[in-house]
Amino acid sequence: MRLLLFLAVIFLVTAPTRSSTEVITDRGFLVVDRPVSSGFARGRTAKVDTIVFHSVFAEGTPDPYSVDAVLAVFKRLKVSAHYLIARDGVVYKLVSESNTSYHAGKSRMPAPDGRAKTNSFTIGIELIGGYDDRFTEAQYQGLEQLLLDIRSRHQICQLVAHGEISGDRKTDPWNFDWIRLRGWLENWGPVAHCGGALFILVSGTHCPS
Repeated sequence: MRLLLFLAVIFLVTAPTRSSTEVITDRGFLVVDRPVSSGFARGRTAKVDTIVFHSVFAEGTPDPYSVDAVLAVFKRLKVSAHYLIARDGVVYKLVSESNTSYHAGKSRMPAPDGRAKTNSFTIGIELIGGYDDRFTEAQYQGLEQLLLDIRSRHQICQLVAHGEISGDRKTDPWNFDWIRLRGWLENWGPVAHCGGALFILVSGTHCPS
């Protein structure tokens, strides 16, 4: 009996464990669940069909690329995003896709779509990076897997930069590789690149005139 108890203790100590914050998605893609407590509303008022790309860093802090520092900025500004991709490529899930993240602010989709209240029908993805930085290869790899994962749950028809929908307020994501993104999307099906940073994926849909 003592031997069995001893072996059980050894197993518990040496057995590999997975952090409770790590989540395997339906496609086998690993994300770190890091839910925020503010900057979002529960539920949705519209069907998700668009992804908005952002970039962010904690300007003026000792470590502007720190995930903790970025989340502190979000909390102070009462904003969020559904996902945050760190410089090492780790994807953090901040807000459930079933909830409305306050990531786009006062914004409107380009014509002829023209929809306002973009938070209601979009998923926001933030990549950590500064004004003059290039995103890392690890970040692009994480983003590609994340987009495929999101697409497995939603009929995404548009992908757009924050700067394309926010007028003169925002210009992010800075230094994003849109050519690389288009290459990924072309593997999904027909793509209309509407100049700038708006991509439409619905077959037969044309760019704004």
